[in-house]
Amino acid sequence: MKATTVRRLTPQMRQALVIALVILSVLGVDLAVFPAETDRFFSWPIQPLLTASTLAASYLTAVVVLLLAMRGRVWAPVKVVLPGGVIFSGLATVATFVHFDKFNFGSDVLSARIVAWIWLVAYLILPPLLVLFWPGQLRAPGSDPQAKRPADWLRLSVLAIGGALVVCGMILFAAPQAVLDGWAWPLTPLTARVLSAWFTGLGLVYGYAAWTNDRMRLRAPVTGLLAFGLLQGLALLRHGGDAGGAALAGWIVFLALCTGVGGVGLKSVWAEDPARLEASG
Repeated sequence: MKATTVRRLTPQMRQALVIALVILSVLGVDLAVFPAETDRFFSWPIQPLLTASTLAASYLTAVVVLLLAMRGRVWAPVKVVLPGGVIFSGLATVATFVHFDKFNFGSDVLSARIVAWIWLVAYLILPPLLVLFWPGQLRAPGSDPQAKRPADWLRLSVLAIGGALVVCGMILFAAPQAVLDGWAWPLTPLTARVLSAWFTGLGLVYGYAAWTNDRMRLRAPVTGLLAFGLLQGLALLRHGGDAGGAALAGWIVFLALCTGVGGVGLKSVWAEDPARLEASG
């Protein structure tokens, strides 16, 4: 396949994705650096610290996935990431309006108000823009390159992990109160719904990538799976004193599974592939 036949990102789609990458990075670093000062430097006050660090890990995982998907400016790897990102943004927007009074829009601290408005404007404007640019992206010249199929164990493992995250996320979003008592650490209905938005969005990214049965499309998600396990594990090490019970053991096992599948599968999906080399040429 010649490089000229590969469908690349349109300028509009790429610019929107770069803006999304910047916002994800800012919010993720904000939470990672100031988990104890979310009343001053984030969209709403978050307690306990483990929740803030868990959300930071989710943001930074998304940064890894999106950055790698955009590598080479090829549409095919981005295509499996975008639906999960739009769904996450939609759920986060719903959670914002359901719990609007919890946000820092009326805070006496200017930095808190600024971040709160960045949060709201980003989720109200950016996802519709991505959807708006989607038809033009599909009409871009060229076709999607095809890579070799991944190993069956990797595809099925990533699909199962993605499915588990989506199921957990949807339950947590629809009925947070029913889940809170059994969670590994204290959550509020707002933090439960934002966390569920991340679980659902990332789960869709992993599941959709595995469903395509295409090694090239699995590269960013599999790397993201490793990042998810490591970053969430680091969050637990930093603030694990807030967690306990049987649910904590289940969370640790799940993170170990994500880390193991991502780490072992990394080499196979990033191995030299003529389709990927031509696509990025």
